[in-house]
Order: sequence, then structure tokens, then C-alpha cells
Amino acid sequence: RRTFILRHSRAAWMAAESVNELSEADEVGEEADGVAGGEESDREPLGINFVSEATRRTKFGERPDEVGNDQEIEDSSEIAVEVDAGFQMSGFDPDALLAEAKLHQRRTACTVLNKETGEYEFEPLWTTTPRTMGHLGVGVQLYFQFIKQMGAIFLVMTLISLPALSFNIMGSMVDDSSSVNNVFGRLSIANLGNCPASGCQSAEKLRDRCAFAFHLPVFLEREQDTCDLRVKDITQWLGLLDGLSILLFMSFGVYFVQRWIPRIVRETDEAQITPADYTIWIHQLPKVLCEDHEHYEEKLMDHFQGVLKSLKDPVDDDQAIYDVSLVREYNGAIMRFTSKGQHLQDQDNAQMLEAQARASGKEKVAAKLRKTIAKRDSKINCIERSLGKEAKITDENRGVCSAFVTFRHEQYKDKILNEYRFGRHALFRLCQPERLRFQGHMLKVVEACEPTDLYWENLDYNRWKRLMRKGVVFVLTFLVLVLCSIVI
Repeated sequence: RRTFILRHSRAAWMAAESVNELSEADEVGEEADGVAGGEESDREPLGINFVSEATRRTKFGERPDEVGNDQEIEDSSEIAVEVDAGFQMSGFDPDALLAEAKLHQRRTACTVLNKETGEYEFEPLWTTTPRTMGHLGVGVQLYFQFIKQMGAIFLVMTLISLPALSFNIMGSMVDDSSSVNNVFGRLSIANLGNCPASGCQSAEKLRDRCAFAFHLPVFLEREQDTCDLRVKDITQWLGLLDGLSILLFMSFGVYFVQRWIPRIVRETDEAQITPADYTIWIHQLPKVLCEDHEHYEEKLMDHFQGVLKSLKDPVDDDQAIYDVSLVREYNGAIMRFTSKGQHLQDQDNAQMLEAQARASGKEKVAAKLRKTIAKRDSKINCIERSLGKEAKITDENRGVCSAFVTFRHEQYKDKILNEYRFGRHALFRLCQPERLRFQGHMLKVVEACEPTDLYWENLDYNRWKRLMRKGVVFVLTFLVLVLCSIVI
């Protein structure tokens, strides 16, 4: 119970703190209630910053206050006293906190809010369709639609292959002494046809072997070696059916990638208003400005404000840009800080288990847990030392990897994307006009993905290191393919 509270109450508390800090900005989002389906919205974007607030407020090298920290408690009874004392000092009621933790767990699960009861409920098992799961993300919807459609395609391919499977089963070319051959070999094309009792003595007889013969009653006086259908008469038709199955499979793949995915993504995007509808993602920015680097955001905002005013159809709106969020260079510190938080949580759980094991007399289990705790302490101290260097650098003095610019209206974002449409390719960026460049640097501007789709701790990962890792994976994959081809 206490572990459950510690896990989910921290997340609920951090979420509540973020909501309080953003309460003033959230008032802007209330205008969304007046947006009609299919009409273009002129409201401001959702009142939330595109960059994760938790990432922005990260203080490296500092351990957050923890409710009921029991690091130095000696036994399980003292743990309970310490946790309860921590709740009382924090002003929290344990039962209320447990209810809040359960609510947070249910809210963050794959649930939907029932507006009548005000509770979060799981989707029905049998009546839920892939389209109704679109609110969980377009990828979830596309995944289940792909599985469903692939099942239908495989069913049609099975029906097309039934003639070939039937002729294969009626054959007797595979040695059936093996149980594997008797099951799988009879279904393969290697079993197609039947040789006479004397066998197929030549290549000509092998090609002319019988594929199918009707077994008629003896009184019809039919010759025993009469064959109704030979292998050479049906192979071209079986090959044609096989090619039709392959063509059907490849056609479905092309259709799903080229037509189905863009259509579903477009429909989902039009049905839901998200920060990505107003935001662009800018790459190839200068890492450090020669002058006034601490005012990077203002300079970038002024640049795109000027681009909007320089269009053929100029935008005369001094408040066209709602927010600029920079992706700073943390040298992997965000990932290490996240790892530290996971180690701290595991450490709390291990300390509770160790105290309970000692209280119940399980000394071997307690000793093993103490070793685990010591190893985690060593890892935490190592992470804290590495984060201590980053803590001395302020955000304003860090380099910039990329940026997200959020506009007040969706049409402003579309105008910018259209203006930078040729900058997506390195060759075309060489001819980028000077008015589109920022501080002389050619920019690559693309539509931003959803904030939840971003791994914020990876955004500052060095581009050359990423290319090097991709190169290593490519070389290893190539060597494995070459090795497999040699073995085969």
C-alpha cells in the first residue's frame, strides 16, 4: 500500500503542480469549446507549452523531496512511523493520498472519461473498434487496423492457394517415413504428383508424372494407369495463382502505406486539436550566437515574425507567434537525471523490503538486499557527480540543438511550412534566400510531431554520434546477411 502511494502520489503531485503553474495559460484553451467541426479555428493554441514543463524545471544534481523517506530506518515498525509522520508533516491524509494515487493510475491507463459518472473507465472488450481507439494516438489505431486488414488479406491468399495445397496433399513424392515430412512435407510443392509403382526412371517420366486421377469402380473397366491430369498441365496455373497471391500482398502494402496511413493521419489530425497543429520544428540552427546568445528565443521569434511580414500575402500581426521553445544542449544529462529518479524509486522499494526481511528474520534475503542497496547507492553517487558539472551551467548559456515555434493560428504555421518547403533537402537549402536564413544559417523547417511522441532526453543527442551508431548497425546487419548467404 505504501509503495503504491509513493509511486503514484509523486506523479499526481507533480502533475498538480504543473496544472497550478499553467492555470493562467489554460484559460486560453477554453475558447476551443466554440470551435465547430470542419471550421478553421482562429483561437490561440491550447495554452500549454510545447516543451515538457518537467524537463524545463529540471535541476541537475538535486534530489527531490520525498514523502516518507525511510533511508535510515532500522526496522519495519520505524518505517511505518516515518511514512505516517511524513504524511502528517506534509499535510496529507494517507487515505486521501491513496485515493489520489489510484485516480492517477486509472487516469494514465488506457481509459476514457465517462462524463456522466465522472470516472475513468476501460474500453469495452468486444465492442471497441480500431477507430474508437484513435484518441490513444493515431499509431494505436493504425496498428489494429493493419492487423485486421492483414488478417483479411491472408484469408484471401489462403483461398487462392487452396488448389495448390489440394494437389500437393494428393501427391506422393515426399518420403513419409519422417513425421515432419508427413505433416509439412505433404503440403509443399515438393510433394506434387505421383510416380508409378516402378518409379520415375527418367527425367521425361518425372516431368510427365500424374498429378490427379479419378478412382472409378472396377466394373467401369477403366485402365489402372490412366491419368486424368498431369503435372506439366497444371504447373503454369498453379504458378499463376501463386503470383496472384504475391501481387495481392504487395498491392495491399503499397496501398496501406501510400493511401491508408495518410488518410487516417489527416482525419485524426482534423478531428483533434493538439499543440502540433500550431507548431513547427526547426533544425540546422546555429548552436551559439555570436552576440546576445542569452536572448536566443527573442531573436528567433523576431526572425519568423519578419518572415511572415515578408510574404506575398503578408501577415501584419505582431503577436503571430505564441511561444518559442529551445532544445538546449545538456550532453545527455536529462537521460542521466531520469535514470537517477528510477534508481531512487528502486532504492526506496529495496529499503522497505530489506527492513521487512530483517523484521521477519530472513537474514539471507536482507543481506542480499543490502548488497543491492549498496550498488544502487554507488550508481546514484556516480550520476550525481556527473550531474554536478552540468548544474553549474545555466540554460541561457547552453548551446541550441533545435527549436519549436508555436503560432497563434494554424494558417500562420501553414504559411511558414510552405515558404520553407524546399529547405527539407540539403541540396535545395543551398539556394535558400537570405531572408529565410537565421543569422546566416540555412534552416530546415518541418511540421512538429505530438509532444508525447518525443523522447526529450534524446533530442540533444549528438548528430554525428547518431550517424555513427546507424553506420555500425548497418555494417553489422550487412555482415550477418553475408554470413547467412555463405552458410546457405
